This record gives sequence, C-alpha cells and structure tokens, in this order.
Amino acid sequence: MTGLERVLAALQGDVPDRPAVSMTLSLYGAKMIGCPLKEYYTQARFYAEGQQAIKETFDADILFTPFTLASIGEAFGSHLKYFDHHPPNVALPGCGTAEEIARLVNNHDFQENSMHYHMESTRQMAKCNNNRAAIGGVFLSPVDLPPLIVGMEGWLNTLLFEEKEMQLILESMTQFFVASANAFFQAGAHLLVLPLAFCNPNIVTRSMVEKTMVPVLKEAFEQVKGPIVLHHVGLPLSPFLEPLKSLPNVVGYALDPADSFIKARQTLGQSPVMLGNIDGPTLYRHSPEEIMKRCRRIYENRKDDRHFILGTSGADIPLQTPEENIHALVKSGVSIGTERGYDQ
Repeated sequence: MTGLERVLAALQGDVPDRPAVSMTLSLYGAKMIGCPLKEYYTQARFYAEGQQAIKETFDADILFTPFTLASIGEAFGSHLKYFDHHPPNVALPGCGTAEEIARLVNNHDFQENSMHYHMESTRQMAKCNNNRAAIGGVFLSPVDLPPLIVGMEGWLNTLLFEEKEMQLILESMTQFFVASANAFFQAGAHLLVLPLAFCNPNIVTRSMVEKTMVPVLKEAFEQVKGPIVLHHVGLPLSPFLEPLKSLPNVVGYALDPADSFIKARQTLGQSPVMLGNIDGPTLYRHSPEEIMKRCRRIYENRKDDRHFILGTSGADIPLQTPEENIHALVKSGVSIGTERGYDQ
C-alpha cells in the first residue's frame, strides 16, 4: 500500500498493510538536502525537493506543506526574522486596522505574495509525490490568522474590547481562509491541517470559544472543499473537543502528548481519526529502542481502534534528531503490521 492508501484506510476504518505513521518533518527536509533555511522557506523548489527526500528516506505516509505559518503574515505586510535552526517568526506585525486587512484580502493574489510559496510548494510536492503519500496543507483557521497580522497582543485586545473591529477582521479572515483552503486542495493537498490555538483553554475562555470562535469556524469550514484535521498547537486539546467535534468537514484531531486517547475517543465517538501522540520536539533525546517502546505502548492502547494514526505531536522534529530515531517510528508500525497479520 502507499502512504496515501494507509491514511485513507484510517479515515475509512479499513485494515492497512501496516498502521499509517505521521511525522512532522517539514523542517527536517532542509537537512536532507543541505539547504539553508532562508532559501528553503522562500523557494518552493527547495522545499519540494526536501519533502521528496523525506518520502524516499523515511517512507513517510503524510508529507506536510511548509510549516512556516509566520510567512502567511507577509501577505499582510508583516516582517519576518529568519533563523538557522527553526522556521521564521513574525518580527513586526503588518496591518493595523480592520479596513486595511479587508482591502488586502479583497486585492489578494496568490501569485504575487508569500502565499505563492505555499501554493507552489504544494503543487511541486504533488507532482513529485504522485499520490504515494498524503499531502497535508498546513494553514491557520480564521480565528488564528489575525495574530500574524496585528500581533498577539493586538488580537487579544481586539477580542476583549473591540467587538465591531473583531467582527470586521473575522469576516475578512473567513474570506481569506476559504480561498486559501480551497487553493491548497486545488494545488494537490489531500488534507488541510489547522493548528487551532484560539480554541484552547490556556489562551481564551470556553465561553469565547462557544459564542465567538465555533460559529466563525462553522461558517468557514462549511465552505472548504476537502477534509480538515485540527491540530493541538502544543497544548492539550481534550478540554475543548466537545465544542469542536461537530464542526463540518473535520475528519481528524492531532492530539498533544498530554491528551488521553481513551478520553478523546469517548468525546469524539468512533469515526474521527485521532493522530499522535509522540512528542516530536523532544524525539532527539531518546534512543530508537525507547521510541519503539513508546510506540508499542500507544499501539497497544489503540489496538482495536481502526481510526488511529500514530504521529509526532507538537512542532517540527528538530534538525539535531538522529535519522535512526525517525526510522524507529515507521519500524514500529511495520512491526505491529507484521505481528497482527496486516500485511497478509
């Protein structure tokens, strides 16, 4: 089976030749081809080449488009700072008012700004990959885009004290999100992966999630022409699964290492895919043997769950992670598949 077929099996509840494995190796592709990160995160051909190396080296079942969310803000005038060992961050937010944001959204051109890099990377990945792996288009929801444009403090202040401005910004971000999400699918993505920070109890209240965030997400997700996976963004997602579980077109939830698969499944029901929960950012600290033991414990926990994908949680797997540690993730899936007769 191909990686894409394994992912589809998890979505449909079918039995694959081995369990699908999701590894966040967006950053690691630069190491595989020896590419400086400034070039890797600005030139689509280098990014696609790096992800092709990820597929060939590790037999990854899911390849991710650039996990450099800060660069989305460049389309709205934000300035970035580049680093040698991790993706760029926003150094200076761009727009200041809802009117400025609306003007830029209305004049948006995917061929003329930083979003071109994301879309062209997706197109080139799809061309090289030829459906051998699922491609996850990494983006942000309408409620998570504003901090890239007005800054975290500015967005929190708007949410708390400027309701009219908040509504205008969310309307513009919904328009931009829907156009971008569907552009990812047109470019060749099979899934849309959305880190969802502003539906987390460590950032906003449950009341704000239910009254403000969920209605916006419902309206936006209804217009997306493909499946969506919600990502925990480095914080436990379980406390907010209840209000999120009925959102349209959402087929999966990437859980934090602190989340319980058992509790999450009780909340979500049997159909949605759960992904996780190996901690990717600390993978380099462990031996391959320790990683495989951790994987085996997770597989034992999920042995009767056909809608499950083992995956690394959190941000990118760091560049200093030994390749054998990454190979251990797939080897654990191969071992389980052989033991359980999946490959017969």
